[in-house]
Amino acid sequence: MILALAFAVAATLVAVDAAPDGNLHTGDTDIVAHGAKVALDCIHLGTWSGCGKSSPDRTDVGPYPLLQYIPAAALTKITGSEADVVSGLGRVNFVAFVIAVIVVGLVTRRRSQHPAAGALCLAFVVLSPLWYYATAGFGEMLSAVALMALALAVVERRPALIVATMFLAGISKETLPYFAFALAVLLGTSRQDRWLPPRRVLLPAAGGAVAAFAANSVFNMFRYGTLDNPFYLRDLFRVPDAGRAIRHYLLILFSPNAGVLAFWPALLIAVAIAFAAALGARRTKEVPQLLRWLGLLGWPLAFFATASIWFSPFGWIAWGPRLEVPVLAAWAIGTVLVAPREVLDRLARFVRTGPRMAVAATFGTILALAPAAGPWSYGLAIETLIEADGSCPRLTEIAIERNSRQYYRCVGHFGWRRPGSVLLRSADPPTAPAVAAQVAVAMMATVLTVELAYGGSHQAGLRGESEADG
Repeated sequence: MILALAFAVAATLVAVDAAPDGNLHTGDTDIVAHGAKVALDCIHLGTWSGCGKSSPDRTDVGPYPLLQYIPAAALTKITGSEADVVSGLGRVNFVAFVIAVIVVGLVTRRRSQHPAAGALCLAFVVLSPLWYYATAGFGEMLSAVALMALALAVVERRPALIVATMFLAGISKETLPYFAFALAVLLGTSRQDRWLPPRRVLLPAAGGAVAAFAANSVFNMFRYGTLDNPFYLRDLFRVPDAGRAIRHYLLILFSPNAGVLAFWPALLIAVAIAFAAALGARRTKEVPQLLRWLGLLGWPLAFFATASIWFSPFGWIAWGPRLEVPVLAAWAIGTVLVAPREVLDRLARFVRTGPRMAVAATFGTILALAPAAGPWSYGLAIETLIEADGSCPRLTEIAIERNSRQYYRCVGHFGWRRPGSVLLRSADPPTAPAVAAQVAVAMMATVLTVELAYGGSHQAGLRGESEADG
């Protein structure tokens, strides 16, 4: 009850006070709104190839993933204003976030290997950058929710849902059909299955991935006249050498101003769980499970590698690791839900002592500060990230087309300078509602810590009493 009330308070504050001034007109989102209108006009005129195409790699439809255009097209049918479509896409993101939190809370408590897993899964969602992305434009939130739904569908082994969620995840980013299918295989393979998941998981996952790949190709044919996306495949958007890719990789992981570990440190718990599960499989010499857990450990790292060869490791000008946001919650939730019970039990027992619980609750409260205030403070935080200094001009004033050497040097400079300044600016609440949201999310962190520590023992005690009564 306390957990639900705290979330309701935080979500209401964000919806009423922050979302109306959210970062909606990002440029990309405006292109999606305009592109949806262009696409509908082409369909009306019977133009099915090269819609809005002005050059081999340019189209007025825009280069973005299909899933973003579907709600944009629906909103365009409702309102003729592109500004209203942009605002509507922001509302769609917020509703998707709220639904995701509710569904994750309900499903994980029903399907988890250990009662503490539900608390962990909710922590990965509410102690995350998703609060900001619920109030921003563009499609990171939709992609993240689609992948979370896929992870839950695979754990529950529901073929129809697996097909549907795999398809939605696959059209949310053009690279995701491959990664989503790999995640489904890793999450769907239990100890009893050994090397591969059962057909009721494998076949729907493969079918959904193939359908998504086909839909992406058809959409590219519609707007470019080619099966691939020539805009995203431009040489200009790929790093010039392996050294730069490695530097981008380190930025994605460790940058104090936009990296994954700085903005989403709760994910380290999922890493520890996967590592412990891998060690357990090694000790028991379960080779299929060892490979499965090594695969789960490597899955996000492989995704980071694809982002590291992109010219902008964080997703151009963004609050936190925008390119990496869509995949991480699903991976963490899925990892916990399929973790061996003994691993989760050891974690719960570790946190259960008074001092450790106090430390964990304090740590959770600290982790809540920046995400909860993010919907209000993102503007100043992003400005802190990209503002000019003695070494580099403002990031928006550097054109990679004119001076790629300066651009790449300054991206690294902005990622590492003044460590922690962006997060500190993010955690600084500019209004009273932002403070109240921080308090509500911090309360959620405390409740989830108690549930992590005592949920398992409480449930075990109830089962023991029930068995004794029987």
